[in-house]
Formats: sequence, structure tokens, C-alpha cells
Amino acid sequence: MRLSKIESSTFNFGGAKFTIKHLLSGALSEINEKCTKLSIEVSDSETGTEMKRKMEPSLRKEKVLTVQTAVTGWEDVEDENGKPLDCTNENKLLFCDNIDGDLFDDFYKKLTEERIGLAELVKSQREKKVKN
Repeated sequence: MRLSKIESSTFNFGGAKFTIKHLLSGALSEINEKCTKLSIEVSDSETGTEMKRKMEPSLRKEKVLTVQTAVTGWEDVEDENGKPLDCTNENKLLFCDNIDGDLFDDFYKKLTEERIGLAELVKSQREKKVKN
């Protein structure tokens, strides 16, 4: 029996079909880095000058970058005139910016669930490969 390599998954949402890829930890770290603003606060105190690192994550930016990175294809995603949209990073941004806030949250939740399921399949596949 030959195992096939699982690299992607598809799911339906809002009448469209989305294809996603498994994101490696490096890709997730890169998204996190791009979405976190690092600042240093300097203040004077009785013991001298204190510096504190402050990290401010941008959740919206993280979600959009995750969509751009994870979604590799779609079907039945259309513009406001009913014209099919190609699955490009520009159109993924357009999709994220033009979908209603609550609907986008629902989409992102579904995307996250699918990504977790895909990650579990990939992990299981790797464990089986190690055993053989």
C-alpha cells in the first residue's frame, strides 16, 4: 500500500469552494512577525532609565495574511458584477476587505478549523511514514 502525500484540503463556504495548503511553522511565524508591531517604551524612574518592550499584534492583518498564504485556489468567487475572480493575492485581499465583518469572522473560523484538520492529517501521515 502506498501512502499519498496530503498537502491540501478543500472546503465549501458561502456557495464557493476553497482550496487551502498546509502551513508549516515557519510560514506561521513569518505571518506573526509581519503582524506584530514592536515598540520600546523608555521611562525614568528612581532606579534609573527603564526600557520595556511592547508588542502589539494586529489581528486583522494576521487574518488577511493567513488567508493570502493558506488559500491556494477557489471556485465560484465573483466580483460585484458576477465576474469570476482569479485566486490571486490581490483578489484575496479584495475578498477579505469586501466581505461583511461577521461573515469574514465565520469564514476565518472555518478556514482555521480546516487548517487544523489538515495539520492533523499531515502529522498522522508523517507518523505513519516514520513507522514504515
